[in-house]
Amino acid sequence: MSYRLYLGSELANMATLQFPRAWNPAVMNVLYCATTREWIDGPFAKYFRDYLTARGDLVWKTRGNQCEHFALRAALEAVHLFSHMEDPQIPAEAESLAVMACKYFRSDGKGWHEANLWLLAGIWEPWEPQTQTFFTFTPDERNTVQQLLLP
Repeated sequence: MSYRLYLGSELANMATLQFPRAWNPAVMNVLYCATTREWIDGPFAKYFRDYLTARGDLVWKTRGNQCEHFALRAALEAVHLFSHMEDPQIPAEAESLAVMACKYFRSDGKGWHEANLWLLAGIWEPWEPQTQTFFTFTPDERNTVQQLLLP
């Protein structure tokens, strides 16, 4: 598996170009590493599901386990798992992983929702942390993506 290194400012610029309302993303590090869909769908999805199971947090709850909590936990746990990987292809200077939490307005009438964005092949791809699956924004949803947080 190969990993590509990005500047945090470069990732922020890429996100604001892809999502017109996502001005001023919160970027917390300088150097980020992008991973692959295979890593996300495989080792990370299993790790995150096991993490949620161990905490008893598999289902949405009004207090402490809403969609924003899933998205923030997923981003932070991805960085945690990444920090423990011993893969010689990961650049040693990488501080974090190219994964964000974001907010968007759902086109199915269910209102605002939070999810994750993963940088894959230069495009930010949406991922639902509650089901550990990728999905596609509708054009209307894509135009509402905002409040980006890149830990």
